[in-house]
Amino acid sequence: MNVRQDEVTWMKRALAIARRARGDTCHYPMVGAVVVKNGRVIAEAYFHKPGQPHAEALALKKAGKKARNADLVLNLEPCSHHGKTPPCADAVIEAGIRRVVAGMVDPNPLVAGRGIKKLKAAGIEVVTGVLEDECQELNRAFVKYITTQTPYVVMKAAATMDGKIATRTGDSFWVSGEPARKEAHRLRDVCQAVMVGAGTIRNDDCELTVRLAGKGRHPRPVVVTDDLDLPLEARFMATPAEGGPVIFCTKKASPDRVRAFQKRGAEVVVVKKGRKGGADLGSVMRELGRRKIASVLVEGGAGIFGSALRAGLVDELVLFLAPKLLSGEGISVTSGDGPIKMADAIPLSKMRVKKVGNDLMVTARITN
Repeated sequence: MNVRQDEVTWMKRALAIARRARGDTCHYPMVGAVVVKNGRVIAEAYFHKPGQPHAEALALKKAGKKARNADLVLNLEPCSHHGKTPPCADAVIEAGIRRVVAGMVDPNPLVAGRGIKKLKAAGIEVVTGVLEDECQELNRAFVKYITTQTPYVVMKAAATMDGKIATRTGDSFWVSGEPARKEAHRLRDVCQAVMVGAGTIRNDDCELTVRLAGKGRHPRPVVVTDDLDLPLEARFMATPAEGGPVIFCTKKASPDRVRAFQKRGAEVVVVKKGRKGGADLGSVMRELGRRKIASVLVEGGAGIFGSALRAGLVDELVLFLAPKLLSGEGISVTSGDGPIKMADAIPLSKMRVKKVGNDLMVTARITN
């Protein structure tokens, strides 16, 4: 692969500006584009949100006639199909770009190399795979969603050093400190939905909104239950999130109960029961994918944590560990039957630890 060092530098720039749209692109990828000519950036842009022009189109429009014989560096292959916007590959050809440096091939089956093929057919030199790992990492939620039609799942919990998320009476206010809780809201801000079980709603009556200054977008609240044993006046029902709340239940919920929640503005979806009873989480994730939800933050409680992990549905773990001990009974991070042998424990990778206030924030990927 004929990659120049300066193209690595420009790719880092493309990734940096793509990140500005974190949390705003919904089920679409984050993309940054840089137009370079004679070793100098003449235009750059990023994809802001659905319905708006793609990064390449914006950058080329900014560059104007200066784009002729320039290089285009972007973290994702230019699209080749008609969607809400025209094919970006056509715009690249019309602009007279001489060389395209793409970080990764688009995993979308509608593109998947077709954009690159079209550019090459037009005589444009194309280089791919520049900082590919970084490009894949940035859009890991999009990659999973577009290839499986199910969301990327992040499990977030706050626990004491002895692994408890609440006392034996269910009290959890507060396990972690204010800086950690603010970090948790940043996680909500970049996910399309936030999911909890019925017990969390009954015990905590959480709003499931983003409480950060200047933020107007909220994740869609998702509640999983079997029989709709939830208070109609629960605070999550008044969510400002687009689409309103969605509740997954089983046939155990009475039709009258379903209608009552629907009248309050909730979308109620009946799914099959899982092997251990309760709503089948695999079905829940597939239904969320059908609603074009590409990322879900699972926040509790122990039952839904355990079920999601055992079903192999969790992709990433974020665990806030507080400098305190319950030193006795309490509610563990997960519940349910775990493996008999340590050799069967769920392996973690890419583990990172940082201090957030007085707490430790541990992040890791789950190898399913």
